[in-house]
Amino acid sequence: MNKNTRAITMVLLMMASALAGCTGGDPDGDDNSGIDMEILNQMIDDNLQDFINNTSVTVNNYHSSNETHHTYNTYNGSSDHVQIIIAAGTSPGISSNQVPTTDQSDMVLLVRGDSYDEQTAGGSWTGLDGANVCVGIGTGTETSLVNAFSNVGMAFTSVPVADTSEATAKFIDGSCDAMTGTRNAMEPTKAQLDNDGSMNGVYIWITDAYGAQGEYFTIESRFEYTITQDYGMMVDFSSAVFEVILTGTCVQNCTSQDEDTSQVFHFETIAYSSSDGPDIDSVCELDGYGELPYYNYSGYLTLPGLDCTTTLSVHAHIWGENQNYEYVWSDWAYYLLWTESEVTMEE
Repeated sequence: MNKNTRAITMVLLMMASALAGCTGGDPDGDDNSGIDMEILNQMIDDNLQDFINNTSVTVNNYHSSNETHHTYNTYNGSSDHVQIIIAAGTSPGISSNQVPTTDQSDMVLLVRGDSYDEQTAGGSWTGLDGANVCVGIGTGTETSLVNAFSNVGMAFTSVPVADTSEATAKFIDGSCDAMTGTRNAMEPTKAQLDNDGSMNGVYIWITDAYGAQGEYFTIESRFEYTITQDYGMMVDFSSAVFEVILTGTCVQNCTSQDEDTSQVFHFETIAYSSSDGPDIDSVCELDGYGELPYYNYSGYLTLPGLDCTTTLSVHAHIWGENQNYEYVWSDWAYYLLWTESEVTMEE
């Protein structure tokens, strides 16, 4: 017999005892006072379900250890200690399209430090006279390099490459002293080579700009959702999902090869387990002190019991370089799940 059955049985026995004690006469005519088992069973059968439907039974289990654990089970009624909250819907967020960012379109050189020292060169491409540079032969980039170097009375040697992958490989093995591209391309390339050990400890650096190649655009959309926690409550975060779609359509100088584009940006976190989830910023108020920033762990959004606000922020963006396209963001779709429960605050 499980503990739930035992609890109900005990209640029934108490009810039966009460009935037996309060009932007189000889209802079955057998000269025995009280109520016989057949009538008692019939009463139980007739009224048990109504009794269960209208009664909440709480079972407390206490386990002895270094600390006391309490398990509360509530039957035929929901506990008002915990509330599950779901927020779901759509929002346009804040979007911007085709905002010029000229610094990312600057043409720079990624340089091996064992070929040209950054301090000696002053961090500038003008300190790379005579360098071997990986560049596509006959390309506009090579022409830009020739013009830049010749304008200051310098020269370089072109090391022919077919694409960025070949340029990177030759840069790693030392076939060229430098490789070139936009700052937007060279910064992540440097970060990758620094982190994956490809350079075997060789220091690499990026020069200042020797020219510009077109104009890049920032195409972005942002959305945030704020959750509040009142004093004496605890917010326990479970999951959050955010998604937005960017479509691009050619609107001028279009050819048959200019197809519509679509890109989905998806952010998801389950109790903070995903690296692609939203940024989370929590601030709580401690009475008599002021604000307490809170760095989340174990699924909690906030410091339990305090007045807190937590903002979940997401940011989707791309670099655009084709001025013939028009980009449009969809609304953000969002889904968040958390629970709120009461806590006891000691004075």
